Amino acid sequence: MLPHPQRAPNIQAIVVLQQAANSMEVADTAISLYNLGYKVPIIVTGNFSERVKELNSYYPSDLANHIELLTMQEVVIESNSMHTRAQAENICPILKEMNVTEAALVCSATHAPRALLTFMKYCPGISWHLYTSPPFGSAKEEFEKIVAYGIYENNVNLGIDKMKTIL
Repeated sequence: MLPHPQRAPNIQAIVVLQQAANSMEVADTAISLYNLGYKVPIIVTGNFSERVKELNSYYPSDLANHIELLTMQEVVIESNSMHTRAQAENICPILKEMNVTEAALVCSATHAPRALLTFMKYCPGISWHLYTSPPFGSAKEEFEKIVAYGIYENNVNLGIDKMKTIL
């Protein structure tokens, strides 16, 4: 869900997570934020693994080109991250160098809980605001990864039940 422009947070950057699939919808969500008046730096983070290739997804550079075409703003690309934790670890120094204290995190609704918890853990000092594209993938798999990352110490099934109420 996108914020109402008059009640929106002080977002200083938009971080777009390239994912195994539905990445273009994630990019479109970032474009919608930009069009709401968030004329701030946009950063696309990800890589192109074999799994992404199997699902016919997009390179981070494809997402950046799509965003640049529709916003007329240059996009920063971080293309060394093979998973969510690496995305957070690699984005944090970029945001700190830009003196960002509040940022939008844009990903699919299914990936949102793990992505937000991961970015909060590995990139402290930044207030994160979550914006999502339509869900894609397995909620159960996402919550198993949350437990594996050590960012949520609760029962996976409880998390899945909670996720069902969000989606």
